[in-house]
Amino acid sequence: MIPRAKRLVLWTPVGLALLLFLGSTIGIAPWTPLNCRYEDVDIRSGRIRHTRYLLFCRISDRIVSTVLSEALLPTDFDAASPDWRRVNTLSPGVPHSPTHTFGGAISQMDIIATMWKVVEFTPAARRESALRLLTSWQRGEGARDARPYVNALLELTGGTAAQPEPIGIADLPPAIVPASAID
Repeated sequence: MIPRAKRLVLWTPVGLALLLFLGSTIGIAPWTPLNCRYEDVDIRSGRIRHTRYLLFCRISDRIVSTVLSEALLPTDFDAASPDWRRVNTLSPGVPHSPTHTFGGAISQMDIIATMWKVVEFTPAARRESALRLLTSWQRGEGARDARPYVNALLELTGGTAAQPEPIGIADLPPAIVPASAID
């Protein structure tokens, strides 16, 4: 039989790890790799990466295409050098994410995807509007800097689902360069 002192030494780390894990499921130590999920956007392609951590170990890493990335040509971005930016950090028991500079990026992609469903865009205009959104992200400091471009697209499509002709490249608003990107 193992003496009581040795049993205590053996089981204390196990008990602490179990307590930490259980605590993380109800919001203790939120947003740490103890138990969380990250969502990142590649500001060069519009793809999204979902990463899951448990006990500080990455247990899954999945990259998914979006409507935005599918509108691009393979030559529009270099898949070998993505530029990942944090969008969300999610933890069990915590109903929100801390604020990240690209926190609105997925919503902006969803808004553009909805516009493409409601109003007909030519394939070239879809590609160009995707490139202009990505340009706004790359030249700015976050998703906030792309908001004027998304708003200009919303104005262009503003409730006119029944247009006689699809929206073409010439109809698109220019990419709006944030003041912070101008030298």
